[in-house]
Amino acid sequence: MIWLAARAPLPAVGVLVAAMIALPSLTAFTVPEPAPLPSPWFRGRLPQIGREIWALVRSSDRRWGTLLLLAPCGTGAALGLLPAIASHYGVGATGVMWANGAAGGVVLALGSLCGALVPSDWDRRLTYAGACMTNALAVFVLLAANRSSVYLVGTVLYLVTNGFVWARFLALLVEIIGEETRDASAFYSAFNAAGLLPLSFMIWLDGFGFHKAGVHGLLWTDAVPNLAAFTIVVIAFVTRGLGLRRVCAPGAATREASGS
Repeated sequence: MIWLAARAPLPAVGVLVAAMIALPSLTAFTVPEPAPLPSPWFRGRLPQIGREIWALVRSSDRRWGTLLLLAPCGTGAALGLLPAIASHYGVGATGVMWANGAAGGVVLALGSLCGALVPSDWDRRLTYAGACMTNALAVFVLLAANRSSVYLVGTVLYLVTNGFVWARFLALLVEIIGEETRDASAFYSAFNAAGLLPLSFMIWLDGFGFHKAGVHGLLWTDAVPNLAAFTIVVIAFVTRGLGLRRVCAPGAATREASGS
């Protein structure tokens, strides 16, 4: 076979090599196999999913947490827009590369790790709203003055608090899904995908604010929903007599560790 390949023209060599690779694989069709068993995946699954969704809707805690996750807050929509406004603060390419690039990923990771510092018995709806509030405070730093030092400090704070928000978002998401949900991965994927809706809306809203009032308009439209969400959640907690601490369900500490 090697001798034939050496004497054959180049196109023929390609065909010969392809045949040598493909033809032996056809022997797999000669192997007898038992008929595949019918899959029970969809047998009763749709009613089960419906019951799980109905259980989520009936639970006031889970319903309220779901509405909070779908609210236009804590999205970090300005994260990708901060490099575009760096020139407004007199920051050059090098500063942008460090603040938003090389060091940005490390800062985000550190912010996410801060989420693990929150005690597992604290109400995750309130801590998520509080994380959104910290992100708004970082925006206020960027609004303080048009100086390069303000941009660098404000950007670092925005990244840290945004990582913190992401950690608390995930912790609340895991609590909403709960241990009793049979297809937790499917619900997790669905909630994560739904979380892109407020992000898309906030990106548009930040762009609208920039179009109307420049850099300050962009920053204000990014901060106000976070402030509003925190205010609404605090008012709800006060009026309903809820507290910061709550009794954890079995396994909540484990879910908290994996969610943060």
